[in-house]
Amino acid sequence: MLVAAIASILVIRKNRSRDAEVFSEVRAYRTEVSADTEILDDLVPGDPFAYPMDDELRNLISEAYDVVNAARQEQGLKPLVWSSTLEYGARVRANEIAVVFDKNHVRPNGAMWFTVEPSIVLGENIYKGYGDASKAMESWLSSSTDSENFFSSDFTTVAISVYENNKGEHYWAALFGGKK
Repeated sequence: MLVAAIASILVIRKNRSRDAEVFSEVRAYRTEVSADTEILDDLVPGDPFAYPMDDELRNLISEAYDVVNAARQEQGLKPLVWSSTLEYGARVRANEIAVVFDKNHVRPNGAMWFTVEPSIVLGENIYKGYGDASKAMESWLSSSTDSENFFSSDFTTVAISVYENNKGEHYWAALFGGKK
């Protein structure tokens, strides 16, 4: 009986730690893009596109995108258009934050967050937490720092990515673009 109780406590702790949420501490936002900033995409070992993303993660991304646009619509904002160009950067950043989750949006080599795609990225949200899109988006949209980007009328495009490591932890990145 005691062994079963200890085992269930350990499972609960393990599940809590896997779903432990981590948010950024600052808003990653800028008012203009610059084409002259060097793109630094070799910061994480391996290419995030070397292997196809599995259907489960694609479904999470699709659901998250739908939740964002439904929330924007409730606020009277236009939906964000999916950007395949931003998608590359979002996949890179989701992989990077699985290696180093810097709450100030600094990349593993010390470069700023927007250097992943400096000619189009105006904003970034990062999150470690749920592997359930509805729960992840509810938490993300409730974060005061991150909701500013999700609800910004300055942004017209978005791409979201999620990376799941071998421990079952989920790392989310959303990149935003616009007409600045």
